[in-house]
Amino acid sequence: MNLDNLKEWINKFKQLDTHTIAVRSSSFPLGFGDIKASCSTFGSITYAHIPKATRSKLDDKAVKTIFIGYKHGEYKLYNPMTKKVIVSRDVTFAEDEEW
Repeated sequence: MNLDNLKEWINKFKQLDTHTIAVRSSSFPLGFGDIKASCSTFGSITYAHIPKATRSKLDDKAVKTIFIGYKHGEYKLYNPMTKKVIVSRDVTFAEDEEW
């Protein structure tokens, strides 16, 4: 999947009711914790934290990814550079940023 196809795919999903998609696929009950955690925008840019144990001194502390959903209280993220799906709890959202 090249970058143009990925952008097209994300734009199609952004046109859907993203609030409904996020809440229905969330593993959090509506009254639990921060409501923003269960309503994040599908396809937004995120930064997944890389644990200190798996990186060396000069490596990046986070990797730029795309938010694709939830999985048991964790975030499912897609890394287009490595073409792999990452599951992480330590995520920073940058919904106003573009790839």
